[in-house]
Amino acid sequence: MKGQAELPSVVVAVIGAGMAGLSTAVHARLAGLSVRVFEQHFLPGGLCTAWKRKGYTFDYCYEYFVGSGRRHGYFPLWRDLGVMEDREFLHIDSFGRYVGADGLEFNLYTDHRRLQEHMLALAPEDARKIKALCRAIGRLRQFVMSEPAVARDGLSFLIRSLPALPTLLRWSGVFVRQWCAGLRNAFLREAIPALIGWTDFPLVGPLMAFAWMDADYAAYPLGGSLPVARAVEQRAVSLGADIAYRTAVKRVIVEDGRAVGVELEDGRVQHARHVVAACDAHAVFERLLEGRVRDPTYEELFKNRETSISLIQVSLGVRPDPAWGLSRLPDKLLLPLVRPMVVDNRERPRLRVRHYTRDPHMAPPGNTVFIVQMEGDYDRWQTLRADKDSYRAEKARVLAETLRALEGHFPGITERIEASDVATPTTCERYTGNWRGCMQAWAITPALWKRSTSGQGLPKTFPGVDRFHLIGQWTEPASGTPPAVKDGRDVVRAIIKAERRTRNGRSRLLLRPSHAK
Repeated sequence: MKGQAELPSVVVAVIGAGMAGLSTAVHARLAGLSVRVFEQHFLPGGLCTAWKRKGYTFDYCYEYFVGSGRRHGYFPLWRDLGVMEDREFLHIDSFGRYVGADGLEFNLYTDHRRLQEHMLALAPEDARKIKALCRAIGRLRQFVMSEPAVARDGLSFLIRSLPALPTLLRWSGVFVRQWCAGLRNAFLREAIPALIGWTDFPLVGPLMAFAWMDADYAAYPLGGSLPVARAVEQRAVSLGADIAYRTAVKRVIVEDGRAVGVELEDGRVQHARHVVAACDAHAVFERLLEGRVRDPTYEELFKNRETSISLIQVSLGVRPDPAWGLSRLPDKLLLPLVRPMVVDNRERPRLRVRHYTRDPHMAPPGNTVFIVQMEGDYDRWQTLRADKDSYRAEKARVLAETLRALEGHFPGITERIEASDVATPTTCERYTGNWRGCMQAWAITPALWKRSTSGQGLPKTFPGVDRFHLIGQWTEPASGTPPAVKDGRDVVRAIIKAERRTRNGRSRLLLRPSHAK
């Protein structure tokens, strides 16, 4: 590294200031380890983010936050990360409303008793399946007593989860599409998977989410996503972590089969005893590790492009018309269109809308934010981006199409727009580095779900590159911010164990209690 400027050495160098990377920084400092985080963007949080336009906040992440209740296992972890201090949450009583073409409505209530009553009124012919589903949600409320912090520690997890285990086991093998296909009622057969979104996802996931929402262990954080990320960032900095923004990593430095630091794009070198990649896995293998690691599991997933969807998000700052009655509507709506939208050469017969009327932090007083999301075609947007005029013209066309569609349900909305923004799959890739602009790394196939629930996950360390750790959503199928922050804590534990094995088993590191300030 002769001739290259060197930064002061640290124990842990972290690539990425998303939720996993920030959690790593916090827990490294709680353990007394020096840590420096490198982030290519100017904001923390990764996908847990938002942006402002003309006084409106356009959120990109949270619909609900798992661990908001004190008795939930994730609460202590969020508290250690500084998230729970002065945080206000909004109870979620409905996961959304699906409106049929004939005006018939289905509300996916989180209260299992209310949901059962509503579903039986709509589809008495499916009483047996409906009662079994709602009974499962009621039983899974007991699972909120479990502690994800010990979810892979065998007996302890088993004992804590015992009351809900039969329900977990039964519903883990039932996928959304499979269960809905057995419904006799055609309306529910189309409404339920549309609201849940992931039809090839095990039904136990949504059922647990509904149970946790009902018990207030999962709620919406007022102010949205970015304040949550900012809170973890501030906690890390207050503990002495160093976070370098607008600082991209060029490669991981490997010597004698061991990661010894990172080289930055500006040529500087950061030496470290451990390197943690809390960033895009495709970039890790293809660029940061310079192709020296070839893991067959990841190679197969990348080859088949088994990633989650990429999104087009249309965000609108709106002066609402009182006649729309937004305060009486669920926050999330799936609305039929008389004339389908055409986006990315696909007809879209429905509009997925979220409004933030109940969150006063997202808009000027009396106003609100509308978010419309739809699956995007990454390859098409990547091609469009090569010509800035074509790219901007298509974004403008998508905005116009969205407003036309909204007019059918919220008359006059076009004249009431005060701010707007269109984010595409390439926007996501540009700001977060996520390969192909995907939202949650991998699509949840039966094989990946089995790996996740068996405690395997995906590889986080690799032969031939000792002291290098890959963490975050790319290593945790069915991920989100809770597994990401848990991963940050767990990698620090792994680092401490590795250090204790050095120098005849004697650790040079100070391990502080988790409640350290």
